[in-house]
Amino acid sequence: MHDSRSATVYMDDSVRSSKGFFYPAALHYGAEIPAYPPAGQRGKLMVFEYMGGTVFTMKRKGFHLGPFPFMIFQEEDKAKILQALNDAIFIQGGERIQ
Repeated sequence: MHDSRSATVYMDDSVRSSKGFFYPAALHYGAEIPAYPPAGQRGKLMVFEYMGGTVFTMKRKGFHLGPFPFMIFQEEDKAKILQALNDAIFIQGGERIQ
């Protein structure tokens, strides 16, 4: 459903991680990422670029991953979107460009 200011979508409850976490909730609200590895354990080597340098580490601090706006399109949405694009009019120098 939608109105001029918002939209509500249905997401099947089966969109879960192997541990049962509902992925769309994390995308909408953000997620708490735990420290790695848990206290007293040794983690796997992680390598990443940071400020032009390469960082090698076996630990990371926990952090809050912010929300990530997303859209999901179903097959029936494609025809409507393509029609809306087709109906859009771009004018340059008083002439319609297709």
